[in-house]
Amino acid sequence: MAAFKWTLIALVSALLSWKNVLSLRVDGSIYSDNEDWIFLSRFCYMSKSGELEYYIQFPKSYERQHILFYYDRPTIWDNVYQSSKTCEQKKAVLDITRGQILPLSPLNSYSGCKYIQISGVDYVECKDTQKFSSSRDMWWYLVLSRCPSDRTETTRTGLNITFRFHMTNGDDMWHREFSADELYILQTDIAFLVLYFFVTMVSMIFAIILHSKQMFHVTYKIYLASLLIWWFHLLLWCIAYGRYSSYGYKETGTERAARVFGALSSLLFMLMLLLMADGFTIIKGRMKSRTSIIFSVFFTVYVISYATLYIVEANTFDPGKVLYIYEYWPGYALIALRLLAWVIFVVYLFLTLKKHRKNGKFYYPLFVLYTIWFWAGPIAIIIGVYAIKQWAREKIVNGVDQLIMMLGHVIFLVLTRPSAANENFPYYIKTTQIGFISEESAERPGNYEISEEELQAKSGPNLNDIFTVSNTRAEPSAPKEERPLSRTRLSRPHSGDRPSSRTQLTKPNVQESETSTSAGESDNDTPPPSYTSLTNEKSSLPSSDYTSENMFASRPKNSLPPLSTEKRSKRKRNGALPPINKHET
Repeated sequence: MAAFKWTLIALVSALLSWKNVLSLRVDGSIYSDNEDWIFLSRFCYMSKSGELEYYIQFPKSYERQHILFYYDRPTIWDNVYQSSKTCEQKKAVLDITRGQILPLSPLNSYSGCKYIQISGVDYVECKDTQKFSSSRDMWWYLVLSRCPSDRTETTRTGLNITFRFHMTNGDDMWHREFSADELYILQTDIAFLVLYFFVTMVSMIFAIILHSKQMFHVTYKIYLASLLIWWFHLLLWCIAYGRYSSYGYKETGTERAARVFGALSSLLFMLMLLLMADGFTIIKGRMKSRTSIIFSVFFTVYVISYATLYIVEANTFDPGKVLYIYEYWPGYALIALRLLAWVIFVVYLFLTLKKHRKNGKFYYPLFVLYTIWFWAGPIAIIIGVYAIKQWAREKIVNGVDQLIMMLGHVIFLVLTRPSAANENFPYYIKTTQIGFISEESAERPGNYEISEEELQAKSGPNLNDIFTVSNTRAEPSAPKEERPLSRTRLSRPHSGDRPSSRTQLTKPNVQESETSTSAGESDNDTPPPSYTSLTNEKSSLPSSDYTSENMFASRPKNSLPPLSTEKRSKRKRNGALPPINKHET
């Protein structure tokens, strides 16, 4: 556990230390001798309040460079990006009269450019603000170009420019720095952060109640871990977007850390669902070795695949081509892994129900609700990719994802609430009962599961009487040396008495019992004859006129009940005295 904690801390530290490379403020420089058309950045402007503030500087020998503004119509941007068209052909799809081409030259009055000298070298410096107006929110793609037709014999080929762009929407902190597709994401995350705080508090209260009833099982602990990690993931998103709204630079490291914690929370929640589908902590205290191996292999592959997909996405994601991660093949792989987890969930749930139908009050709602939960994510993604407009996709999908995860946590909280009115309450095994099964006996049938007779149908959990352990103890027996006479003794033969073929028992009087110091002692400290010896010496014992009624009339208080002579005579064979039956004593 400690190793996991420090590994997680190291992972978070590494993620937070990654360099910020994406932002609404795009700063950088480009120098290339053979490129003449380079994509810079993209931004979704609102319909009436979009602005681009820029500062550009380049040597005069690279004059007549252009900033090109492509918008999100398929016949415009998709027709030119990563195509085999020449720079002239890519530039020809734009209309300079509509402000889609910005020449960076002092000869162009609305470009804000002028000539300056730095250390005796002539430079062109451009500084201005361009406004964007359209009929709807629209994605705009910024490209730097210098086609062959823009060059003269006295100028050099290629690109050489230093730039700083600042793209904004509106004036307040909730709009200014955010792209139109990201509007209201910060407000949504803050709202869910507050809601998750209250859900976490209620879950903690339920955990305390379950702990007091010895029902605070591993599955509920995994649920709490998933809940807390998801809350922390929301906190990181709020921090990232909060700083983003203040400075205009994306907190890429914080965003990546938030993604990792969100994936970890989802992973833990799916693990908890699969364990409960298998009946762990509900109808069994231990898992079969085969099931443990299957789950271990699946989640190992799941974690490795998740990490690989995020690494591939971070290194190959092309913002000029893909606007949403699920339009890219790593996104499709994530959807496939989630649906594979659902298949395993359904298989194990029905295998459990097949043997334990009385638990259907919990398992049928679990199946229906979490089948919807497993499929809701992929369905929302497909709708987001193919049905929601690009300029609204990010904020809608973010809200839907948060809602789906919260519903998953809240539904589980409702199903496991420790209330007597909850007919779906799943826990009937106490935590103190799980550890009694040894490693060897767990593999034998019947030792890792609770039988149907023990899992009786209930209208609701009686948390006060479930598996009540009695505190009643039997009184300890007296020490051997202090134990009173507990067996009847044979009477001594009297002189003159005639031997009888039938041995009769006599009860010692109270005085004899009180003076005896240990079981089996006689009056003259000689041990009484054993029952075995009496069988061979029956003729030596005299007869007695004692009856069974008066024989034990004055039985001492601490002595055992007498043997029944009638029952003994029926079992006597060949005159032998039968062994004492422990049930008769």
